[in-house]
Amino acid sequence: MTYGQSSVEKKNAVTAKSAKTVPANANGLTKEMLYEFLLGEIAQQRGQTQIANQAYKKLTNLTSDPLVAQRAVELAINSNDLNAATEATQAWLRLEPESSSAQQTYIALLLATGKIEEATPQIKRVLQSQPALTGRTFMQLMH
Repeated sequence: MTYGQSSVEKKNAVTAKSAKTVPANANGLTKEMLYEFLLGEIAQQRGQTQIANQAYKKLTNLTSDPLVAQRAVELAINSNDLNAATEATQAWLRLEPESSSAQQTYIALLLATGKIEEATPQIKRVLQSQPALTGRTFMQLMH
C-alpha cells in the first residue's frame, strides 16, 4: 500500500493478498469454508488473533489444503501462539509431508517451545533426506 491510496484501494490490496489462501479448487468451496476464511481474515485484521487461529484451524480441516494450513501457521506465529502454530504445522505436514518449509517450521517451533526430544528425530529425518542442505537448514533454524 502506498501513500494516498483510498480506503477502497487499501481494502482491495488486503483482499487480494488474503485471496491467495482460498483453496485452489474454487468449485469445491462451500459456504462454511467461505465463512471460516472471511472470519479468519477479518478477525486477524482486527487483532482478534484467537478467533483467527480457530477459524483457520477449522478451515484447514474443512479444505485439506496445504496452503490453508500454511496460512494458519503464519497467523499463529504472528500472534505469538506457538502451541497453535505447532498444531497448525503438524496439520500442514500431514497434508504436505515432503514440504521442507513445513519440516523446518515444525523443528523451529519444537525448539522454541523447549521440546528438544521431539525435535531430535525430526532434525535427523531432515538431515537424512536432504544432506546437501544440512548447513543451510541449520542456519535457518538458528534464526
